[in-house]
Amino acid sequence: MKIFSLEKARVIEIDTKLSVSEVESAMRNYFSRPRDRTDSYVVGQMTSSGFHLMRTQRIGNSDLRPQLTAQILAQPMGARLLVEFGLSKKARAFRNCWFAGDLVITVGSAVSVAVSGIPGLWIIPLTGVLFFPLGIWFFRHSQTYYKKDVLWLTRVVCDELKGVVRKEA
Repeated sequence: MKIFSLEKARVIEIDTKLSVSEVESAMRNYFSRPRDRTDSYVVGQMTSSGFHLMRTQRIGNSDLRPQLTAQILAQPMGARLLVEFGLSKKARAFRNCWFAGDLVITVGSAVSVAVSGIPGLWIIPLTGVLFFPLGIWFFRHSQTYYKKDVLWLTRVVCDELKGVVRKEA
């Protein structure tokens, strides 16, 4: 299951008998519903063509959890949601900064070591090289760790909209 893959996001289709306006209304109501301490926290917002939904946690950083992005399409007998799972904008920005910063530090320190000629400084660019697989592991680990969130978010949307998963891509 590719949740955070760079090649292609996971996409599913959910069909519901509700109209587009009823889907929008149901999701607005879901986002504004008060939650008790036993319920999982959910954050979401409506967009011009659909909505974003993300499960959060009380302690720690939720930004690496998968974000559900749904586009609502009108159908003759209701509505269809094209649902995509991936990283939030904040998580993508963090990932990009991680790897760009690692590249700059590694190349910059390698050039500095080569120019200075001091033999013991090779450890600095090596540290930068080691941060690259650490970043890959970090994002892959979060992908595995939050795999159940994809199923949970799908179930929440299906339950709220009385929908059925029609197709998984």
